[in-house]
Amino acid sequence: APAGSGGGGMASVFSQINSTGASVTAGLRHVTKGDKSAPPVAAKVKAGTGGGAGGTGGAGGAAPPPAEGRKRLDGKKWMVEHFRGDSNIVLDQVKLQESVYLFKCENCVVQVKGKVNQITLDSCKKTQLVFDSVMAGFELVNSTSCKAQVTGSVGTINVEKSDGTQLILSKDAVKADIISAKSSELNIIVPGATDDDEYKEHAIPEQFISKYDGKRFITKTLEHTA
Repeated sequence: APAGSGGGGMASVFSQINSTGASVTAGLRHVTKGDKSAPPVAAKVKAGTGGGAGGTGGAGGAAPPPAEGRKRLDGKKWMVEHFRGDSNIVLDQVKLQESVYLFKCENCVVQVKGKVNQITLDSCKKTQLVFDSVMAGFELVNSTSCKAQVTGSVGTINVEKSDGTQLILSKDAVKADIISAKSSELNIIVPGATDDDEYKEHAIPEQFISKYDGKRFITKTLEHTA
């Protein structure tokens, strides 16, 4: 049966995460190109403020109400859909052979406890995700202003058609292959060399330059100089 989402649980969860130095970084400023200073890591999650109710339509009358948030296990896939303003969504009964699919959640905080096969965050806004470990990979698509933190390990992270994404990696996840396409403002935060060092934020390039060498095009990152 799906795990409940009782109140107060997430506050203690993030308190424990913060005490280990792997905090979710709400409110970090984005690194601009050429800025080499390391931003501080925020102390705790800044929970979402909730979604608005559906407005009125045009000549056709009132617009249909927004879909109700629901969390369920469909075969081997956990479905987390249409939640708005819920800062305490917890999946703590997951299994290795199962996957997690988050769809159209807004202003939410979601935690996945335990190792799963795959996690997908699709068409979400201002949603924060914390997960332990993923065997196949983590995918973030069609989303805006979302943050994802891995506290365990992950082999591959895909970010596609998303803007304002922030990834927070653990020491076990820094070797992951991170693939980005058609995305902007992707920032990745990694732990320092030692436990006493602050986390460091890195902006992923968005501009490239291609030159023809007579046989093929060679593409490199476009470097900006001060």
